[in-house]
Amino acid sequence: MTNGCRQINIKVDAKLKKEVTKIFADMGLDLTSGIKIYLKRVQQDKKIPFELTSVAASKQDQAPSNLNQLLSALAGGSQEPNGIGGNLLKATNHHSTNPNGIGENIPNENK
Repeated sequence: MTNGCRQINIKVDAKLKKEVTKIFADMGLDLTSGIKIYLKRVQQDKKIPFELTSVAASKQDQAPSNLNQLLSALAGGSQEPNGIGGNLLKATNHHSTNPNGIGENIPNENK
């Protein structure tokens, strides 16, 4: 690496990577260049270059009351345990043999 450049590693869904790589290729860019353009824009504007809105607020006109509601809203309202975060706060068994999502085995102390 030259000129003080540093490598970053991110994990993304294979389908997302494939689709975005094609979109960038259609623009004459590789994936790395497309991501660098995004990062430069954030640096230049000192903000994300598009508006972020709350999915939960638009569905309920109020903030979610707990993390499960927020994660469910981000996953499109799905109650599936394989959605974002799985059943993060619903798990009560610390030794589950079948975790279905990130944080599946985190207990909910506020039941």
